[in-house]
Amino acid sequence: MRVAYTQLKSLYLHSPLWVKKAYTCLPLRYRFGRGYREEKDLIARSDFFPQEKLRQLQEARLEKLIGGILPHVPFYRPYITRAVRLRPFECLSSLPLVDKATMGGDLESFMSEKAVKGSYYYTSTGGTTGKPFGFYIDNDAYGREWAFMISQWERVGYQAGHRKATFRGVVFKQGDLWQYNPVYHELQFSPFLLNEANLARMVDKIKEYRPLYLHGYPSAITVLAKFIERNGVQSFPQLRAIFGASENVYPGQRELIESVFKTRLFSWYGQSEKVILAGECEQAVEYHVFPQYGVTELIGDDGRVIEEPGKRGELVGTGFLNRVVPFVRYRTGDYAEYADKVCACGRHYRLLTSVEGRWLQEMMVGKTKALISITALNMHSDVFDQVHQFKFIQQEVGSAQLLVVPTDRFSGQDQDTILEAMRAKVGDELSIDVVLVAEIPPAKSGKSLFLEQRLDVSQYF
Repeated sequence: MRVAYTQLKSLYLHSPLWVKKAYTCLPLRYRFGRGYREEKDLIARSDFFPQEKLRQLQEARLEKLIGGILPHVPFYRPYITRAVRLRPFECLSSLPLVDKATMGGDLESFMSEKAVKGSYYYTSTGGTTGKPFGFYIDNDAYGREWAFMISQWERVGYQAGHRKATFRGVVFKQGDLWQYNPVYHELQFSPFLLNEANLARMVDKIKEYRPLYLHGYPSAITVLAKFIERNGVQSFPQLRAIFGASENVYPGQRELIESVFKTRLFSWYGQSEKVILAGECEQAVEYHVFPQYGVTELIGDDGRVIEEPGKRGELVGTGFLNRVVPFVRYRTGDYAEYADKVCACGRHYRLLTSVEGRWLQEMMVGKTKALISITALNMHSDVFDQVHQFKFIQQEVGSAQLLVVPTDRFSGQDQDTILEAMRAKVGDELSIDVVLVAEIPPAKSGKSLFLEQRLDVSQYF
């Protein structure tokens, strides 16, 4: 019997600590499953391949996707039938661009007919544009992606078992400022309660734990850095590196973080849909796009593929990890340029620069003046399934409105579920009122914003 990833995760989360610690005795290669081992070995073999050999590897993976999976996906079957004699990259370029509105409107037609129940689980995008999108993903995609994440971190010396302190949006027991997760050897700190008193306690705990790496939202790490700088904190552990997560790194932010912690900040780019993954290396800050992970394209406003450096386009990805709902030529809504350089690290990966998109760093202010990263409120679940669009508005400390454009099936139970999920993350720090509306107009820029902040947040740093 197949057990979905979400069931295994729930089983682990509800296990006693001694069971979790016993589990961590397994090497990562076995802890994350066969998919992890396959991808990790592939990356190790191909990381420094010449450009042509990387292209051949990518073409072979693309051929498996086009020939072995897409013929069983109703939406793509007609296209594949007509393109049967084309080479993989030619076939790919003949397929239409899709986005989450296209796929979300008829998800069944994008699902493989060969998908076996129990071999996949339900997830959703974080909704950083205020428009959530739910889909299915293979059980082993999580382990496969972790092979890429670990490989990125290993560029700066990380090894399994190294201690990390993290500031990310996981669920904490109400009132807890930290909790230990033995699977990743990390002490997790709440990004929801970053006020002056709590930050002092967190700093003391970090000193006691003595991590080698700091990992989390750049917005939360910035708050921590400013606290350390403002209070002249001494004897903070010497970190080997800082791993940013889930947000862009803004100008000036990198300089502040690296100055305070006296180490390098490494960032990466990716999505819940798992179509593109790119990270910085030990030599440069440009994002190195993993060709083993998928095919990345830049598409201009005229719909044409961009190849030349310095020209801005939308990031479009075709992922190799998800076989149950394959994302093919998927428009991410993010924009970037190719860098005009060959990296000194020796990897022949495409380099992205000036990445701009859905990763927001807005902050809300809690009742105790705690700063709450809006990224931490992302919900990768079915909480917003009956919602067309949503948006936070804050104009008073400690409270916020959540504007919701409901579907026809939205009920009072859905509203209660949303509030319960929010409370599980922020506790009593933030009062949230759900307001049902017919529409949410975009900002003057035309973008859909996750948060409309009417407070001057800078005074609370």
